[in-house]
Formats: sequence, structure tokens, C-alpha cells
Amino acid sequence: MKPHCPDCYEASERGSGKCPLCGLVFFDEGLFKTGFHPAGSGDLLFGRFDTFPMKRSERFESFRGVDCSNGKSVFIKRAFKPESGSAPDFDLLIHEAEVVSELDHPQIVKLFEIRRDPLEIVLVFDLAPGKDLLEITRADGPFSANEVRAVGLKLAETMGYLLGRGFIHNDLKPANIIWDGRDSLRLVDFGLAARLLFGKAGTDLRGTLPYMSPERIAEGRIGLASDIYSFGATLYHLAMGRPPFWKGDIRAEIQSHIPAKVRELRPSFPADLDEIILRCLLKNPKRRWADYSEIENALENVADEKPLSLREEESADGASLPGRGAVIQRILAVISEARSHLIESGDRSASRIVKDLENRILDWKLTVESCPTSEINSNSEGRHLIGKAEDLLKASMAGQKADIGTLTAEISRVVDRIKSRL
Repeated sequence: MKPHCPDCYEASERGSGKCPLCGLVFFDEGLFKTGFHPAGSGDLLFGRFDTFPMKRSERFESFRGVDCSNGKSVFIKRAFKPESGSAPDFDLLIHEAEVVSELDHPQIVKLFEIRRDPLEIVLVFDLAPGKDLLEITRADGPFSANEVRAVGLKLAETMGYLLGRGFIHNDLKPANIIWDGRDSLRLVDFGLAARLLFGKAGTDLRGTLPYMSPERIAEGRIGLASDIYSFGATLYHLAMGRPPFWKGDIRAEIQSHIPAKVRELRPSFPADLDEIILRCLLKNPKRRWADYSEIENALENVADEKPLSLREEESADGASLPGRGAVIQRILAVISEARSHLIESGDRSASRIVKDLENRILDWKLTVESCPTSEINSNSEGRHLIGKAEDLLKASMAGQKADIGTLTAEISRVVDRIKSRL
């Protein structure tokens, strides 16, 4: 009996190849028995998907789109394999398909379809509502304490399910978590997921550096403890608007320094929630939480407070700012982010101006640290500086060069005036 095309069932002379009737490229090997129509049939990808390109490299591309056959929103990943040599993107998608095919959880991305031939693989996922947490923090700043706790609870429950299926995610970070701002959370991107064997998962030096554990950076060791570290780094990012270590020699910082407490910059942040996050980030893997059920229980017991957000802290009448060191740290963090935006946009001249401002504030910080009795003159003065720093960040994101120059000059004048009183 001759093999048939898996789409139109036209008889074929070979078990894989191109269907003479419908043009489907198909094959029959291993886990996947499927095929796909080459791109370019009409205006739709594969003749079905109305798409918007998201990312593209030499051998990888991704799209958001709609499946015109059923109206479902989809996210598509596509990788190509060279005829010779390595194909990391291709191999990652094969691995991701194998992992996600074993999972069934409302907070884990669902795989609708796999299309593959020997030199190409396409994965079609459901498109989760909302935005990724990195995008949200970049646009709106740190989460409130209640939001951090809510995301933490949902994420801990999801990671516990994944662990129960014998996997660790191995690349947990804000960019891999989709959140609709209310009740829906979706964990995505399982290309680096690892299977646990007797509680261990071996070694892997791949990953996203600011969310990698010290033992993984030093030796490549991965397992439940390294995933819990990434969990903590993710919640820390939500609370602070950045990961625990994010500039300079990040590898060295992660391995040798202790992250600052969230409460040092956000005094109203609940102490018990702060401690939950920091325990995830301990250098010694054995001293971190034992599993996600422990984290869930701890988060459940966090007092249901309504702490002020950073923006509320800064605008509340009569509210006191944190100590002088915390004010300077907050200004530095905002200005550093502004400089990062300018570098990414290619505006080197403006980024140098902001770098000079950053150095001036660092000098102010050193002066303050050497003079224990010094204080910022008033809450309004500190708020003024923070507000101007945030205006600078907005201007850098919008590419407003005139405003960048004006704001850096104004911040410099205020800093110089404060320094003159020390």
C-alpha cells in the first residue's frame, strides 16, 4: 500500500516529500507525523494564518496572528535547519514541542499544532491575553505589593504542577510570563525546560543571566533550587522594576553580593513578602525554599495589606520619603534605565550626557556616605529630584532630545545645591 499525504490523502511514491496534488511538504519520522504547506500560498502564512511578525533572525522567526480557519488568536514559532552544521533554534523548538505536549494546565501555554519537515519546524501555540511582565514593568513601573503576591501565588502553583510532571522551566523570567493584570497568567517558552531525574537535572550554562542562580553561573548546575532562585529574581523584578543585579559585572554580582531588601527602597513593602523573595535568592541552594508548596503557603500567609505603590509614595501628602541613601539609589536606578533606553535607540550623544549626570549623582552618593549627618533638606526636594529623574526616563523613551538636555541640567543644579550644604 502506498503512503498518503497527511493533508489531502493523495497517494505518494515516498513516505516523505512534496505532495503532487496539494503541494504539502510532509514526512513520517519519529514523534511527529505531519506536514505543512510552504509559505507564500496567497497572503496568509501556510494559507491559514493572518500574521504580524514579532522576532526574526537568520534561522528563527515568530509571529502573532489569527488562524483564519477558526478565528483563534495564535503565537507561531518557526525555525530552519541548515543542510549541515548545528541548528540550536531548530533543536530548541523540537524540545519545546516534546515538553509542552506532556503538559496540560490552564496557566501553561497550549500547543495547537506542530508542522515539520527535515529542514523546518513550526509550532502554533494559543496566544495568551495580556502582556509579558517585562513589558508591563518597563511601561508602568514596579508592581504593588498585592500584585506581586497575586502573581507569586499563581506562578508558584503553576511551577508546582510543572515540578509534579518531572520538569523545571530553566528559563523563568518576567518576559516568559504573560499577565492580563487581573486573573490570567500564562507561562511560556519551554525551550530550555529540563527533566528531573532523582531530583536533579544535570548542567546547563544557557539561560538569561540576571535570573540565573549562583551555582548555575559557576558550574552550570541546574535543578529545583536554581528554578526557585529564578522565581525569586522574577518577583524581585516585579517589586523593584529590575532584577536583583542588573548592571556592571552581573556574573560576579550574583555570585558574591546579597541583593538589597525591597524595603530599603520601598519602606511600605510588607516585610514578610520581602523575606519570602530574599529566601529564594540565598547563595546556598540548600537554604532556599524546599519546593513551591512551601512558597505558596508562605505567600498565603502574607498579611493582606494595601501598601502604597512607588508612585503613590511619592505623591501622598505628608508621606515621608525613605532615607537619603534610598532616595539617591532610586534616582540612580531611574537615570540608569533612561541611559539604557538611549543606548538601545542608538542616541549615543544623549546617552553620554545622561552618563555624565549619573557620574555626578554617584559622586553625590559618595559624599553623602562620607558625611553621616547629611540629609536631603526636605521631602519636597527629594520628590522633586525623583520626579525629574522619571521625566528624564519618559523623555528618553520618547526620543525628546531637547527635554533630555533641559532635565539633566536641572537635576545637576539641584544635586550641586544639595552638595554645597554638606
